[in-house]
Amino acid sequence: MRDNVVQEKLKIIGMHCATCAVTIENKLRLLKGIVDAQVNLASEVAVVLYDSEEASMKTVRDVGYDVYEEELLFIVKGLRSSEEEGKLEDRLGKPPKVID
Repeated sequence: MRDNVVQEKLKIIGMHCATCAVTIENKLRLLKGIVDAQVNLASEVAVVLYDSEEASMKTVRDVGYDVYEEELLFIVKGLRSSEEEGKLEDRLGKPPKVID
């Protein structure tokens, strides 16, 4: 597997039937950057394998469904300069799950 290929498990909001699951799966597989997608109606989870340089989890919303996201806020104390702040932002910005 290439370095930029990422696997995500996503909680899908709004699936009501097996047709919804198949629709999401098929539409995701057609999008640029998606390597594979498997959707489970019972667990309401999509497992998506995608190239992080070509796709993002915004692509799931593009097919008409929403994704449950968790938000985590870090409070960082002790930064002494804007240079240190910039270095921290650079390091945190590298993982594909960090939005901002």
